[in-house]
Amino acid sequence: MIYPLFIRLIFAGMANLSLLHPFHISVCDVTYKTDDRHMKISVRLFIDDLEVAIQHYSGDASFDITDPTRQHELHGYLKTYFHEKLIIKNGDRPIEYVYLGGEMETDVLWCFMEVEKLKSFSQLNITNTLMKEVFDDQENLVHVRRDGVVKSCRMYRDKTENTLTWE
Repeated sequence: MIYPLFIRLIFAGMANLSLLHPFHISVCDVTYKTDDRHMKISVRLFIDDLEVAIQHYSGDASFDITDPTRQHELHGYLKTYFHEKLIIKNGDRPIEYVYLGGEMETDVLWCFMEVEKLKSFSQLNITNTLMKEVFDDQENLVHVRRDGVVKSCRMYRDKTENTLTWE
């Protein structure tokens, strides 16, 4: 009788993919150099978590983000999703970044954005609500390198905004 119990546990685990990794996290790396005025943004997200978020965002519960025939559609969703959920401001002015695309690795998707000809800044206001709509325990880490000086912040349930300052 152990065999049927084992099979039920396997299917129960498959129904709840969050058991595969019991935490929900994204990492955003931002690099800016004042000499070329170029900002590069990369965001790393777990594929299974992102799939749940995109299914929720698109309203398509069967959306498979690894399906090669739906990659164009996926990146269309990601472009608007990022602009709604990852907001970077220089003072009160939103920084308009361009979504470049993404690259899948084993269990993560790297997404890339950039800003060209961005004026130097001494302060950034960052709002990161990526995947908060589907995971209450979602944490979003942001690391910003400005001319080699790194500032970091952690966004979580009750704190989705942060201000980073350079002297």
